[in-house]
Amino acid sequence: MAFLQLSNPLVPGRLRGVALVDDSAVPRYWANVWMLVSIGHLAESTQTGTLRYIEDLYRHADGILGVNGLDDALAEMNDRALADVLESWFVVIRNRPKATRADELRWHAGLGFVTDVLTWLSKSQIPDSRLRDVVARLHRLSTLYGQLHVRKRGHVGFISTTGPSVIPKRPACPSRASG
Repeated sequence: MAFLQLSNPLVPGRLRGVALVDDSAVPRYWANVWMLVSIGHLAESTQTGTLRYIEDLYRHADGILGVNGLDDALAEMNDRALADVLESWFVVIRNRPKATRADELRWHAGLGFVTDVLTWLSKSQIPDSRLRDVVARLHRLSTLYGQLHVRKRGHVGFISTTGPSVIPKRPACPSRASG
């Protein structure tokens, strides 16, 4: 997967910029729609960085659902397939040798992308009778996965509010002093 820079004067101004494509240079539909609607107002470097996180999600989903499987699962609002992708992607990110702030941003960008697209689709495509079920599943996914954090919480050492000159020095341990 790669990025294409759309800069031709024939392309409308709002659509010029970076676009996420698959290995065959076919645009990743929902990623590009989401980019225009949700992060289109941000600097191009920020858009590119965020799209790299979304690209990682697409690559992971391709391995599970097949090529273009993520776009298909989003279009069909297949919450089971999306849950499988999100859960396994979280595990892959979390199991990296050293989790970083970028990994946390990656996770939340991917989760936000899926949640945003499902929210848009649920408001525009679903008959009222089915809308309640989709909204409930979307809320479940958002609540469940929104609580997950990539970075493991480590032990926080003692932090003193007083300077070292205020803390009295301890006398040496008698058993060590005689040795």
